[in-house]
Amino acid sequence: MHQTRRILLIADAELRRSADYEAAAWLAQKTGAALHIVAFDFNQLIASMQRVDASAMALARDAYLRQHREWLAQEASVLRSRGIDVTYEVNWEPHPRDEILMHVKESGADLVIKAAHADPLVRRLLFSPLDWQLMHRTPVPLILVNGSVHPVPRRVIVAVDTGLALPDVQAHNDTIIRTALALALQCDIELHLATAFDAAPQLALTASSTLPMVDGALYQQLYDASEAAFTALADAHGVPAERRHFLLGNPALTIAGLAIERANDIIVVGASQGTRVERLFVGSTAERILSYAPCNVMVVPQRNA
Repeated sequence: MHQTRRILLIADAELRRSADYEAAAWLAQKTGAALHIVAFDFNQLIASMQRVDASAMALARDAYLRQHREWLAQEASVLRSRGIDVTYEVNWEPHPRDEILMHVKESGADLVIKAAHADPLVRRLLFSPLDWQLMHRTPVPLILVNGSVHPVPRRVIVAVDTGLALPDVQAHNDTIIRTALALALQCDIELHLATAFDAAPQLALTASSTLPMVDGALYQQLYDASEAAFTALADAHGVPAERRHFLLGNPALTIAGLAIERANDIIVVGASQGTRVERLFVGSTAERILSYAPCNVMVVPQRNA
């Protein structure tokens, strides 16, 4: 079972104690994990000075980074007074994705925390922002913190996909639940398990292209199979009946709606780097939930066999 021993916080350049700081500090304190804070700073105006005066640019850059280091030193002192083992660093980096992945590997972190940044839909479609890239590349669970909610989790919804009987998807469901259960046990969080049955994509895979239309029998067959798989999954992990939610409709919308209805603090989902079919369903579901989620989202990566 996943145990949190070292947390990596990807800090914003803003010198303020934001919700991601509070979430990381609370989890470190609750789990006893060490906390390493790394900030990737970059200022385009300072960088543009390189073309005119490289020495002046270096001085301005160093002053810019020093200000952030001094602020982090003060914050680290506060966290240490709370009994948290904390270290920090500040780096000058315009494109931090690869550096973040390297830090995850080299630091031995088993949980990454980062503030979620909302981007316009057009940009998401064209550029794949950092949050979206990290969802599919970070090898350990990633918590994206939505500053609009309280960072300390009390209730968690674990979202799984029981519509596909693919072995990798089923194994990933188990990984997602085990990761969430470990967090719930370490932090005394109430755990709920949810899935949403959406027939349209499954019918597209199941139905013969020669059929002019799909009858109700096939729909019922898919529904029953998904419900049975969900029940078996919940039974296997000991989820009480009153904390199981078998929903109908678009997974992102219905699970986000459940989170709003139950005032949940975090949704746990899976992200896939696997086959095209797995990415289509598991990956896109995680991305869409992130778009609609009214709370923090924990993304659990698919483990390679």
